[in-house]
Amino acid sequence: MSVPFVSELAAALATIEARDGAIKKARRLCASALADPSENAIAQAAWLERHSGVTLPQPSRRNEIESNEANAWAASAGAEWGKAVAEAQRWQDEQPFSGRPAIFGGYVASTALEQFEISESMYRQGLLTNRHDATLYNNLAFALAKQDKAEDAQAVLEQGLCLELSAPQRICLTATRGLIEFRKNRPRNGRLLYQEAIRSALQHSQDLLAHLAKIHCAIEELRIGSQQAAAREREAREAVDKLRGPYRPVFREKLRRAASNWGNMRQKEEGQ
Repeated sequence: MSVPFVSELAAALATIEARDGAIKKARRLCASALADPSENAIAQAAWLERHSGVTLPQPSRRNEIESNEANAWAASAGAEWGKAVAEAQRWQDEQPFSGRPAIFGGYVASTALEQFEISESMYRQGLLTNRHDATLYNNLAFALAKQDKAEDAQAVLEQGLCLELSAPQRICLTATRGLIEFRKNRPRNGRLLYQEAIRSALQHSQDLLAHLAKIHCAIEELRIGSQQAAAREREAREAVDKLRGPYRPVFREKLRRAASNWGNMRQKEEGQ
């Protein structure tokens, strides 16, 4: 049996275990898959970390994988966000026709570093050769909305909505529509769309997506100082506690900053 086949088999088994809720078994299988991985095994392990809460083990120096993709994921697992983005950019240069480096690097730049211009650039490059990737459209729309380019974000999102969508993609696009509505100063619409995304995520057993939608919604409520901000913040704190892996402290800090800014805003209003 070839090493690449063994690597891909371990990654496939890890996916099955994760879907059954056996996260510890899934992580052990991911470790086996990444010992001497094929590109498919790395991509599968990456998907698991992003969607199933399986944290990827860092390769030892002895078995370190000489691949921009693998190095990017190893850096992400270690919360070395700047290095992860740099490796993803090299990975994108190495594989310009793949959408994976754009999705990975853009997400790290946007989420962990809040460098939305970098994520926008990576997503746009990825879309040059992946015009039917709804995830790229969604993530680009998110990055644009976070830069308060709401109209541009809406145009990009509509392109994504025209594609054939999986349930997780539809959930993400609905949540991003909510973000755009908030940035268009239409919080009621934004709130309803986030709630729709959360309901749909729970119906499809996409708990991670439900948690993230609650967190992003709370950040927007806190940003505008709405009457629902306090309640949404409490829900978001509970959602953060349910996250696993290196992104949990990232989202905890985002929520802390949003709440702090909201508190400062209230103090100024009371002092006037």
